[in-house]
Amino acid sequence: MPRATPFSRLEVQQRSQERLVNPALIEKLVEIAGAASKDTKEKLRCKLSCAVSAFFARRLADKQESPARIVAALKPGVKAVKNLLAWLDSLPVGVLIELQAGGLEEHLHRIINRANYWQRHVEAHRPTGEGAANLVLRWSLKDTYNEHCLSLRHKNAKERKQHLDDLVARASKMIDARYPNERKHRGRFTGEQKHPSKRGPKLYLPPLRKSAAERRLERELKDFPI
Repeated sequence: MPRATPFSRLEVQQRSQERLVNPALIEKLVEIAGAASKDTKEKLRCKLSCAVSAFFARRLADKQESPARIVAALKPGVKAVKNLLAWLDSLPVGVLIELQAGGLEEHLHRIINRANYWQRHVEAHRPTGEGAANLVLRWSLKDTYNEHCLSLRHKNAKERKQHLDDLVARASKMIDARYPNERKHRGRFTGEQKHPSKRGPKLYLPPLRKSAAERRLERELKDFPI
């Protein structure tokens, strides 16, 4: 499993700013579309702003719900907690009574148990990262530019696809959204799924064909009273 970056208190404090969309970014995304009319530009601004805002919100949600990042944040503390518990266990009972450490030990064991819980959760449900959010963003950008980009109207189908991919890649880079190379890995870039190279097992069996004797017997018994 790839390493996860731990949560920090500063990051949590700055999260209120992560969903804000910079108007200057939207203007740059509108410019690369080559839209001419005022109405077209306004439609582009609205759609692109919604797409980018949704991407930022989903990326933030993925960060908040990542068990791997919780484990990464707890890992340094868990080691210190275990060392502290080992030190407490080495003390005489009289010293523990003097320290009144019973509640402390219970709390330390609770930290270890929760860390073990999140570790099991990571192993059972590995986080997908930002891949899904980035792909949905590329789909939104593709639909928006395909509808409003004037430079696409006088191109053939092949040129249109390539130019549209280049636009989406350029916009993704501006938004700081990761993406696979649009030329080398076009299937991953567009989210297209490959068809299996080999046929899978048959899910049904064709009905057996009746022999000539069986068909003749059926005709003879058709009008026979039962």
